[in-house]
Amino acid sequence: MNIIGNAMKYSPNGVVVVSLDVRDAKELEPQDEARPELRDENGVEQKIVVFTAKDTSKGMSKDFVENRLFLPFHQEDAMKSEGVGLGMSIVKSLVSLLAGKIEVKSQVGEGSEFKVSIPMAPGKVTQQESGAPTIEQSLTILRSKNLNIAIYGFEHTIAWSLRAYLVDWFNCTVVPLADEESHPDIVIADGTRNNTFEEICTQLRAYRRRLAVLTICTGPPKPASSKYVAEKHIWERISRPFGPNKLSKALLRCLERLQDLDQSETETNSFEEQQQQSPSSKRSYSRASIDTTSGSATADRNTSQEHSSEMRSLTASQINTTATPTTKSGPSMLLVEDNVVNLKLLNTFMSKKGYMDVKTAADGLQAVQAVERRAEGFDIIITDISMPVMDGFEASRRIRELERERGSSASSKSRKPALLVALTGLASANDRDEALRSGVDIFMPKPVQFEKLRSCLRSGNEGDSWRERHRSWL
Repeated sequence: MNIIGNAMKYSPNGVVVVSLDVRDAKELEPQDEARPELRDENGVEQKIVVFTAKDTSKGMSKDFVENRLFLPFHQEDAMKSEGVGLGMSIVKSLVSLLAGKIEVKSQVGEGSEFKVSIPMAPGKVTQQESGAPTIEQSLTILRSKNLNIAIYGFEHTIAWSLRAYLVDWFNCTVVPLADEESHPDIVIADGTRNNTFEEICTQLRAYRRRLAVLTICTGPPKPASSKYVAEKHIWERISRPFGPNKLSKALLRCLERLQDLDQSETETNSFEEQQQQSPSSKRSYSRASIDTTSGSATADRNTSQEHSSEMRSLTASQINTTATPTTKSGPSMLLVEDNVVNLKLLNTFMSKKGYMDVKTAADGLQAVQAVERRAEGFDIIITDISMPVMDGFEASRRIRELERERGSSASSKSRKPALLVALTGLASANDRDEALRSGVDIFMPKPVQFEKLRSCLRSGNEGDSWRERHRSWL
C-alpha cells in the first residue's frame, strides 16, 4: 500500500499501473542449492510472486535511488513531501523479512517503477462457506458464456486493463459498440464522465435485443437497479478500484437481471395465454437463478427483486458511516482519518466489534464540526495526527475546549469528556508530550494492531462509571 500510495500521490495527472504475477523460481533466480528460501520445508520449489507498480510521477534522481531511498527519515524533497520518510525503509524491511527483493527504476520527469519479488509456497485451496460464489466459480460460469462485451469511454490504460480481464480471465470477445453484426451482451462504460449516460442512450436505441450496461464510477456506487438505459436495457454500477473478482460478480449480476426480465416476459406471455384458454385457472410461477454454486437454487422472482432493490438502495452516507440506531445501546464513536483505506478498515473493525453509533471525519476540522453539531458529544474519539486542513493536535485542543464550555453549564455537568485516542506515525517523545498537552488520553504509534487498540479502549478509562456500564463493548 505504501508503494501504491506514493505512486498515486506523486502522479496527480498521470497514470499508475499495478500488476501481480506468479512465476517459477527458476525464471528469476539461478538454481542454487545454497538458496534454501526458494524451497519449502519439504524441498518443493516455491513460486515467486512479483508485484509491480509503474507510475508517471516526477521521478527520482539516480543518486537518491541508489543511496538514500531506503534509509529512514530520508526524502528527496522534504519541503514538498508529506510524512517523515519512513515508508520505504519499512517496505524494505518487510521485503527482506520475507526473503524477497525490491528493484527500483526511476528517471526524473518520466516516472518510477517498483518491482517486489517474494518467494512463496503454493497454498491449498480451502472450501468457502456456502453463499457468495468464489472467484473460481465465477470464472467457470463466465467462461462458459462466451459473452460479447463492448468497452466505452475509458482512458487508454483503463481500457487496456479491462480488455485483459475480459479476454484472458473471462473468455469474452470485445466488440465495438457501434457494430451491428456483433451485438454486445454487456456494455462496460466509464461512469466518471458526465455525458456518458446520454451518449450510451443514443447509441443503444438501435439495438432491438436487450443488453446490460455496467458503469464503473468513483466513490460508492449509487443505486441503479430501478433505472433502464433507453427504456429497455438494464443498468448496473460498480466503483473503483476493481479487480477480476469484483468485476466478475458485477457481470454475473448483469446476467442474472437480464435473465430475470426475460423470464418475466415469458411468464407474463404464458399467463396471458392460460387466461385466454381458461380464465378461471390460477398458476404460480417462479424463476431459476443463475447457478453460482456447485448445486442449483431457485427463488421466487418477486422476493428476489425486492431483496435486490433493498440491497441496491444504500446511499453513500450509509456505506461510509455505520447506521445509528434510534435507541442508543452502546458508546458513541468518532473516527478521524484522512487516509480512505485506513478509515474504512478502522470503521469495519469497530462495526464487527459491535459499535453501532459511529461517525467519520476526513480531517481535524471536520472532527471539530462533528463535535459541535452533536450536543451530547462523543464517548470515544479516535484520531490521526498528520492530516490536512487541521492536524490532530489542534483538533484535540478545540474538542477539549468545546467540552469545557459545555461542562460549565448546569445541564451538562454530568457529561464526561470523550476518551481521546491518537493514532500516529509520529512516535517521538516530543510528539507524545504535545499530544498529551492537547488533551489526548491514549497515544498509539502506527502501524496499529486492532486488538491492541481494543485492549487500550478497555483499560483507557478503567475507573469511570461509563466504562463499567459498557465494558462489553470494548
